[in-house]
Amino acid sequence: MLSDCIDISTQSKEQQNQASNYPYFVYNFPPAPLMEFPNTSIPQLQMRNSTDSVYKDNIQIPSFLQGLSMPSFQFNNSNQFCVNEQKVYIPPVANSLASYFHDQSTQKLKQEYKQNRIIIGTQTLCDIEIVLIQRYFDIKTQLFCPPNIRYALNEDKAISNLTWLKDRIKNRYKKPIKDSMFDLINVLGNMNEQEIRQINCFQQFSSQGFDNLEKQVPKSIKEEKPFSEMMFEIQILIAQFLLTKF
Repeated sequence: MLSDCIDISTQSKEQQNQASNYPYFVYNFPPAPLMEFPNTSIPQLQMRNSTDSVYKDNIQIPSFLQGLSMPSFQFNNSNQFCVNEQKVYIPPVANSLASYFHDQSTQKLKQEYKQNRIIIGTQTLCDIEIVLIQRYFDIKTQLFCPPNIRYALNEDKAISNLTWLKDRIKNRYKKPIKDSMFDLINVLGNMNEQEIRQINCFQQFSSQGFDNLEKQVPKSIKEEKPFSEMMFEIQILIAQFLLTKF
């Protein structure tokens, strides 16, 4: 009688070794306790932002699995698909080095910021223009040059702050205002450092360039902030820039 079954005991060792070289598949069937487990429903994966295992609330863990470490599949978390016991640990020395390098880079950035006249000067001009635009917003086209004018920034570190500021202003304001701003800068530039630091009131300068603008400013705005008060704010901004060391 023919049979498909092969008795391994009747095979020679050479045949057994030859058979072991062929690939084969092992089907791991679950053990009997798992197959007999009454709860055969498949739990739905819950999205939660916590470290609890997704199996905790959905399946009653059998006694033979209790005590084993179950993986926690975390969502909306930076450490996704990590076992609960896997924690990112940074030694204190590494923390100290990271803090040190951060402080060094921050300090270097602050020093470069203080030494960069283009950054400080541009910020000063923006602050001045905020003061002017609050008063002359409706007639700003008479105050500022067109924004599409191209000009090269003067990066010469040998020139004074006064010269650098004039070079920038000549490309930002139209001629009557530009001439008046030059006069204002010259008044402050002719003062020594001690006199500039003691400025506490409006310094007179040739303000003819603002005459036409002031005629168009509503009376309510003039009463709220007189021209001398507005220009005093601008004088303080210019004085601070002139005293800055680069």
